[in-house]
Order: sequence, then C-alpha cells, then structure tokens
Amino acid sequence: MPVRYGEGSDQAFARLVRKIIHDTTDGSIFAWTSNDGQNVRGLLPRSISEFRHLTSTPETSWHQLWGFDVSVQFSNSGLILTSRATIQASSLMFEIGGAASKEFGIRLQMWENRFSRVDSSLLSQVPESASHCRILAARDIDAETSRSMSNSSNCSKTSTVPLRPPDTIQHMSCNKILPSSTGTKREGSGRPKTPLSEYSVPRNESPHDISSSFLRDDDCSSRGYQVEFSDRSIFDFDDDGEEPLSHDDLHNTKSLDPDHPYQFEPMFIGGGLEIN
Repeated sequence: MPVRYGEGSDQAFARLVRKIIHDTTDGSIFAWTSNDGQNVRGLLPRSISEFRHLTSTPETSWHQLWGFDVSVQFSNSGLILTSRATIQASSLMFEIGGAASKEFGIRLQMWENRFSRVDSSLLSQVPESASHCRILAARDIDAETSRSMSNSSNCSKTSTVPLRPPDTIQHMSCNKILPSSTGTKREGSGRPKTPLSEYSVPRNESPHDISSSFLRDDDCSSRGYQVEFSDRSIFDFDDDGEEPLSHDDLHNTKSLDPDHPYQFEPMFIGGGLEIN
C-alpha cells in the first residue's frame, strides 16, 4: 500500500483496513476487541491496538489466516456482508471466520434498519447450526450516537426498529429487511436513485412476532440474495482515491471528530461480540 505524505495514523490505518478487506479473505480483520467504554460500535477497527489479544493468546490458530468465505462490499450506507449467522441471547451472532475448525463471530444488534456491534470486548464461537444471511451494517459510529443507541430500549419511538435483532428463534428462515422509506433520492442526472431492495436474516417463523421491517420470503435458500443498488452505491477499492459521496449521502451523514477516518459514516449504526 503506497504511503501518502502528510496522512495521519488514523487515516492510514483506516485505508489499510479497507485494503485488507478488499484484497484478502482473512476474517481476523473483524476480530478486534475494544475496552474503550463505548457499548455500541461499527464493524471496523479504529487502531492496531485493538488486535493485541490476537498476539497475546497462546493458541496457534489465532496466529493464522482466518478463512472467511463471505462477501463484503462497501456502500454509502455502510458494509454489506454475507456470512452465516444465528440468534443467541437477543443478538445476531455473525460469523467472521476462524481457523483450526473453530468459527468465531461478533455479536450484532439492529437500530435504524442497520446492524451494529455490541459487547465489543468479547468474541464468540458460532454454532454449526448457523444459517447464511446478508446484512447491512455500520462501519463506525461516534460516542454520542452510541449512547443514543444504547438507550433506545427506553426510547423506541425514536427509531423504526429499536436496538435489537429479530426475536429469538427456534425455526430458521431467511427474510428481507426493507429499510424505511425516506422519500425518493435522485442521482446527479436527476433520475431516481435505486433503493436497497432486500437483505436477509435468520428469524422466528411465528406470525405473532413478525416486525413491520421483516417480511416472509418463501423462496429463501442459502444462496446469496440479489440486491439492487444505484450505480454509485457500491464502490471498488482504489488506492489512488476515496469513495465518492453523493449530495444526499453527505446531507444525511453526521461528522465525527474532524480527524476521524470514518467521519462520513451515516449516524445511526454500531456493533459487538463475545468469546467462549
């Protein structure tokens, strides 16, 4: 990865993370842990120190490349990931890969139709019964938004979907997540901007527990969903430039610290995990 003159360490690290995600299938890039006191985070690490636990553990499997048979895409709305997942203790346990026949996952919960990481000081093993799903998740969020999300159980009226995953399940099936409508967005040419059409998650098949944001998909299988995006929503990684942001995306984002490498992340998102 080429060096950029005058680039700060945070920005350089963020660019390195994107390069690793784009060029490798090593899931350990998502295996960071943090004790910064922020209960809700996005899926991307903030510094190299958040990987210290991988070097201090005596298990040799932690020092190897983590096989990560998933799809990861960057979009204006966050990260689009396809992997295996299961519901555990009111959270979505999302697999990030592993080694030596051990598959690890991070604990996710939902707010504003996006998944966020919670319990970010821990990692968990993913059971073999996990099912394939596709999700939209946050890259990173600031501390203020994290506090709002942590308190959302007491303020559920502030969001369409409170900070929680689908209800605890016994029978697994894939379903669509249809983000709440915020009006018609348009490209610079004036034509309507194609919205995200669907994501899938494991959920309860009970008709009494169906949320307005989750719809039954009778054609569900382990195959990946076909998701429609505008031609500016998904970006190929390029060392020579950063992903562009449309006028609508800039208008709907919240700046973090002025020097933060993820400062243009949409404001309602975050995440978590645990190790057994």
